[in-house]
Formats: sequence, C-alpha cells, structure tokens
Amino acid sequence: MEAGLIPEKTLSNIEQLKQQLKLSHMENNLSKTRVILLGSTGTGKTTFMHLISECQMNASKKDKNPLITLCCNGNCQASGLEMGYKSIAETVLPSIIEQSNVLICDCPGLLDNRTLEQRILNSISIDELLSKPCKIKILLFLTQADFESEKGQAVIKRFDEISHFFKDYSQLEQCIGLLITKIDPGNEPKGLLEYVSCDGFQKNPLLNFFLKNPDKCFGTYKPTSIGKYTGFKDREKIILFFQTGE
Repeated sequence: MEAGLIPEKTLSNIEQLKQQLKLSHMENNLSKTRVILLGSTGTGKTTFMHLISECQMNASKKDKNPLITLCCNGNCQASGLEMGYKSIAETVLPSIIEQSNVLICDCPGLLDNRTLEQRILNSISIDELLSKPCKIKILLFLTQADFESEKGQAVIKRFDEISHFFKDYSQLEQCIGLLITKIDPGNEPKGLLEYVSCDGFQKNPLLNFFLKNPDKCFGTYKPTSIGKYTGFKDREKIILFFQTGE
C-alpha cells in the first residue's frame, strides 16, 4: 500500500465525489457540454472557476504570502471552491460547476505527480464524466512563467504530454483551448506563443495549432495593485468556445 494512503479517508472521499458527480448525470444535464480543466497545481484553475462564475474579485495580500492574490469580494457565485494561496495544493476533490449550459470540471492534480488517492479520485471523475456520449471540451492551463522556464521547453513538454492523451491527434484539435494565466500587463497570449516558436519548436503540432487559432487562446492577467480585479476580459470568448464546435 502506498505510504500515506488511508483507506477509510479514501472511501469517504469517493462517496463525497459520487454525490458531486450526480450533477452531471441528471437528465437535464446529459446533453450539456462537459469541460475538463487541465493544468498543474498553481495555474489558477479554481480561480478561473470563480471568474467564469462572474464572482466579483479583489486583489489583496494574504498572511505569509508576499504575492498579490485574488479572493471573492463578498457575493461569491462559486461557493465551496477554495482558492489556494499557499505553496501546497488546496483542492482535493474534483469540482463541478455549471455556467451557460456547460458543466465545468476541475480534476485537481491531473497533470501533477500526486498521491494514489488523488489519482483514484481523478480516474473516477473522468470515467463518470465521459461515461455517456457527450460533447467534450478541454481547457489547458499554463502560466506566463511556464513560457519563460527553460526558454519555453516547459511549454513544449506540456504540449507533447497533452497530445499523447488522444490516440487520434485530430480529435484533440477539435476540442482543446488554451488559457494562459498570470500574464504581466503589456503581454498577450499570442506574443507568448510566438516567443517559444523558434526553430527548435516549430514542428510541435499543438504549438502551431494555437498560433493558427488565436480564437482558442485566452488569458488572465496578474493583479498589480490592491483592490478590484479587472484582469479577466475573455469570459464571453471562453463561453463561446465552450458552446461551439462538434
């Protein structure tokens, strides 16, 4: 048995998860698009679920965190989704919300080397979400720091990893979008993609796909001052991406 795995706790979490997943199997939800958020811990998936839910967000500083972070300004539209402010993962159970006739699911740590329990919970979530014929969208999360790391090699490695999720690569292009988070003001997704589009990376198919399809690339921006957050302007574009296509 893997160190740290507690069977009773895992079984309890599985039962909680099954209750959450009932939402996706309600009769009036069977025809709705399911959106799976893919990204490492710290890329802002939970924050995105608040933003897409039209929560009013404030930028502030939390205890023992030197960075400016985001929090709901009172009237939270995504209650129960706790945003992480620490260096460790805050989200354990997959979360599902509904927005604009779309079911959005965050499977925490799906691209991380997490515990056996987390992998079990994610496997159950993906299996349940895809168990019936449905329209699927994938939103891949990367940060600006990913583009700067190793001169872009971290991004290419992630693109390669995602490409291997599908036996038929063409299916991936039909359903995937890219959200780049924590962008510095003055930058934009297109510029960051072009930054890593050098000779050594031009043959990466997913990079080329996003360069040719800017309508499937979105961004959120770093807060630069304390107060009301205004760095998310792509909500309508993202909702349109979720709702269109095969």
